[in-house]
Amino acid sequence: MSVDASSTEGPVPGEVWFPNRAEHGSTVRPSSPPRAMAQPISGHTALVGVLGDPVRHSLSPAMHNAALAALGLDWVYLALPAPARELDSVVRGLAAMDCRGLNVTLPHKQAVAALCRELTPLAERLGAVNTLVPHGDGGWLGSNTDVEGFVAQSRRELDSNRTHHQRSSRSKLARRTNATALRSPLSRTLDKSHG
Repeated sequence: MSVDASSTEGPVPGEVWFPNRAEHGSTVRPSSPPRAMAQPISGHTALVGVLGDPVRHSLSPAMHNAALAALGLDWVYLALPAPARELDSVVRGLAAMDCRGLNVTLPHKQAVAALCRELTPLAERLGAVNTLVPHGDGGWLGSNTDVEGFVAQSRRELDSNRTHHQRSSRSKLARRTNATALRSPLSRTLDKSHG
């Protein structure tokens, strides 16, 4: 990688430095040209993205665009900065543009819930959303997958701990059983010789 010292553009206020920035603020450019997109953007390309403020530092576009390309979808995933004062206009505008879906990150998870046409029961209970999909009657259906992901991971860890504990308990039982089995003939022999 080479550093282009002529670029002194700093981060957007409130955003963090990211790997494409050197310490002194210049842009770090790869020594080889970036790969061409798998599919060019056209008038038919569908829009999906992540809303937040700040959000330009997000790795979500790289991850999601790779997945979209692998699936052969004519979609593009963008980081969409949305200041709180413009959130209502941004969310409504994206719905009007036939955006196919959005992820929502901080600080907008609660505010966006209030802008949805409908919420899933979990999102309604939490009062926060992190995923928007187009609602059949216009606007957005808001859901929250944060809790589902946390609960699923917790269940996997709990199940793993139970399995480990069961194996450990079986192993301890087997050791005790083997020790008892070995002691029994010895104990009987000793009892006979001392008895």
